[in-house]
Amino acid sequence: LESADRILKAVEQAGVIFGIAHNYLYHSVYPRSLELIAEDRIGRPFFIRHESCGADHNIGAESYDPDWRIRSRHAGGGVLLDLGYHNIYTAEALMGSPVKSVSGRVGTFATNSEVDDTAAALLSHANGGVTSVQVSRAVKGTGASVLEVHGTKGSLRCWEIGDTSLEIFENSVGEWKPQNVTAGMLPDSFFGTLHAFF
Repeated sequence: LESADRILKAVEQAGVIFGIAHNYLYHSVYPRSLELIAEDRIGRPFFIRHESCGADHNIGAESYDPDWRIRSRHAGGGVLLDLGYHNIYTAEALMGSPVKSVSGRVGTFATNSEVDDTAAALLSHANGGVTSVQVSRAVKGTGASVLEVHGTKGSLRCWEIGDTSLEIFENSVGEWKPQNVTAGMLPDSFFGTLHAFF
């Protein structure tokens, strides 16, 4: 928090515009999920399950350092900071409520990484909702990349983040139905982030 306060003070003194890159909010299934929630199609969200388990870290540029994500000096943290970060801010957006408390565990279990390769967190939101986050770079068989949002009137699910396979279950209908995710989709999440910023 002290670092954040120093940044905000510097921004205010310099008179510049400051933004945080929450690019996943413009990525694949998230914009459509937020629309469906705003339309009250699933009621009030109360439970989110968000998992991303893979076999390795994303390799960086050869000209810089392909393994910077697993070096503590360069990464600043492991899979929770690098990958789980996206799960946390998207959960806040989908829940429509900030996270108030966190419990969990991080560790380096199955790689030679200098930083954590696996993390599990339980997030309690201000509105009483709960989010479960699991991320790993140590699952060689790779696990599912899952997003589920459960509300008082129904649920949303996507079995492969980055895919367009979003489905909705409305309690009043009683069956899962695919949703059109590609309509109005921006070229990529970074384009969306910069477009919103500018």
